[in-house]
Amino acid sequence: TPTTQPPMLRSLVGSEMCIRDSRGVTCAPLRIADKLFRVIRELYLPGLELGDAAPPPFVQISQLRHLETLVLADNGFGAGKELANGDTYHSVLDDHLADFDLPSLKVLDLTGNGFTGAFPQNVKALTGLRTLRLGRNKLTGPLPEAWRSLRRLDTLDVHSNKLTGEALPPWLVDGCTLLRDYRAGDNHLTSLTVPGPCGLRRLELFGNDLEGPLSVWKSNFGRPTRCCLRSCVCSMAL
Repeated sequence: TPTTQPPMLRSLVGSEMCIRDSRGVTCAPLRIADKLFRVIRELYLPGLELGDAAPPPFVQISQLRHLETLVLADNGFGAGKELANGDTYHSVLDDHLADFDLPSLKVLDLTGNGFTGAFPQNVKALTGLRTLRLGRNKLTGPLPEAWRSLRRLDTLDVHSNKLTGEALPPWLVDGCTLLRDYRAGDNHLTSLTVPGPCGLRRLELFGNDLEGPLSVWKSNFGRPTRCCLRSCVCSMAL
């Protein structure tokens, strides 16, 4: 049976205001109505087994309106656990992000937590995101087209999931025009086309089921792009 949230975590997210930086927590000054406060700007808490606590801390974290960086990689949130009352909480990532209204969030890293279900639609509300890392989970299906709202996204890492469909969807190229780093290796992608000019500088698609010639889309990359297509059946090299 999982424990309740540890006191350390409860104290971090119980209030948006903080007195001083602590391990994994970075604060910054913010002026509100001519008064100067210190608010939580960054939570860097990877590998702390926070998934052993129940319920998980996502509801409390969603109250940190000025949070810019959230790193919760390798905490085991994805393993559904039994609560003290006999209920279980879902390991579906979209459920955890249902109330995530963080307008200042720029970096979200949930790598290696074993989350299940489809790629989360609710990420679409985080329109300030520049970096999204969801690698090494068990997410399924294609990337949600609703993510086209992430117009500031620079880095997208979804490697080692069960991603299917088009490797580089047209809406991703058209909607996320600032995207430069896209990592989708070790998935179940089968098709790759580039519908128009693409600003990617790094593209990782190793370990997928891609087939066909690269010459069809190679010319659509405006500048030299670092591509990794190991284990894909392609008829010419970059």
